[in-house]
Amino acid sequence: MKKELNALIVAIIIGGLIYYGFSLRDQEQTVPLIPMEDFFRNPTMSGFQISPDGTKLAFKQPWKDRMNVHVQEIGSDVITRVTHSTERRRFRHMPNLHR
Repeated sequence: MKKELNALIVAIIIGGLIYYGFSLRDQEQTVPLIPMEDFFRNPTMSGFQISPDGTKLAFKQPWKDRMNVHVQEIGSDVITRVTHSTERRRFRHMPNLHR
């Protein structure tokens, strides 16, 4: 009797999963296209670091379409740009100094 009850429970669960799978397949789902520019644009802010004394926050933020370092005092709305780069950086392979 117990084996038959377990088999019935398993059959009900499997039947429910199969029905749920087919019902999902039949639903037409449209996924919105993401513009290509979104993949290549600069983030709004990135690379956050807190100062050793815990009073300032450093981060990268775009300025004139290039990422630059900015500093903000914690609790303040004033943001100060530290770097003024307008050219694209081209990094080259640096030799491994830790040999």
